[in-house]
Amino acid sequence: MKKGKNVFTLIILSLFLCFIILLAFSGCQKSENRDAEKTRSAAEKEVADKAEAKIEAPQKVSYQSKYAGPRNPVKKWEFKTDGFESMAVTASDETIYFGSDDGILYAANYEGKLRWKFTAESSIESLALYSDGEVCVITMDGKLYLVDSAGRQKWVFGGGGSAYSPPLIVEHGIIYFGTSDGNFYAVDGKGAKIWVFNGSGSMFKGATIGTDGKIYTSDSDGNLFALDKNGKKIWEKKFSAWCVPLAGKDGRLYVGEWGYTDSGDYFGKILAFKADGEKVWELKTDLGISSLIQADDGTIYAAATVEEEMGDTFGKLYAITPEGKLKWVYDAGEGIDTGLAIDKNGIIYLTTSSGKMLAISPQGKKVWEFYEKDYRFCTDPVIASECTIYAGCAFAGDPGLTEERGYYVKLVSIGEK
Repeated sequence: MKKGKNVFTLIILSLFLCFIILLAFSGCQKSENRDAEKTRSAAEKEVADKAEAKIEAPQKVSYQSKYAGPRNPVKKWEFKTDGFESMAVTASDETIYFGSDDGILYAANYEGKLRWKFTAESSIESLALYSDGEVCVITMDGKLYLVDSAGRQKWVFGGGGSAYSPPLIVEHGIIYFGTSDGNFYAVDGKGAKIWVFNGSGSMFKGATIGTDGKIYTSDSDGNLFALDKNGKKIWEKKFSAWCVPLAGKDGRLYVGEWGYTDSGDYFGKILAFKADGEKVWELKTDLGISSLIQADDGTIYAAATVEEEMGDTFGKLYAITPEGKLKWVYDAGEGIDTGLAIDKNGIIYLTTSSGKMLAISPQGKKVWEFYEKDYRFCTDPVIASECTIYAGCAFAGDPGLTEERGYYVKLVSIGEK
């Protein structure tokens, strides 16, 4: 009997020990699960923080090409479109993209051989590279298209009004563009509207982004806006009827202005602001500023043009230090028609109202000029491969004779002789 009791007691003790072991194992398992959850949470938080950091990371600001332009320019080839008056051009390391008022986006290799065509519903006004061979297309009817590397439409966003200036694309894939109905849009990579900002005038003058992520844009009423990433206005400044913002690599905002005084006199200015809107300096010019660009050494180049009542145009190129000191002025002798480009050697390229393309040294001396007979350049010069410039040309004569004489808008490749 006593032996039976001992056996029973032993069984009870064994069961109790098993229970204790199970509890301990369960506790360890729960602890491991909690640790795993903490690890996963930490990992997820790290991913989220990295994504947020990517959005908040300083923007890389460079307007200077990694390629050199030609030293002895000659036309290598041309590609005629069905357009009549206007063209837009951009390029990747392998493909040149161009479109005109025929509503067709063309993709060609650097030998001028067509790869594919895409047809939009309206005149193509501007282009910008997106990623992986994709290109953003702005059309006159206010639409933004994303076209893939095979020439297929991925999506289209209808902004309304008209649109002209190239879209601004930032590192995390958001696309900004403005339209003539006073709206400035932020659109994600799937074509969905993130937010819209309303200006008092037409918002089709383009935008620029600062090193701190602020977005700067202006409207046709001369209002300059600084916006945060959520489209909220940080500050606003009033200028004349036209101002051109440029985010500098030094974190400053440079603004070119032109207009008329109350007495009817013409004036121009270049101004520099801190990111908080505080003015740093101001430089007066004798012609109004139409475009700005900054070289990697910090020099700001400003193109200026004025048209007199008789139709004559005058243009100058100003070189300014980041401290607001004038380095030199180049007198083009006629209007400067398009924006500026800078090659890796610091040479500046511009086009004039008579149809010339000029190369200007960093010291303000003319290096060369190139002329395409019967045509004028209608796009900014694009330096997209070594010793080669691509630009759109339109007929320089009576537009009514364009179709009759076969003068269609064309892309020209200008390379080394």
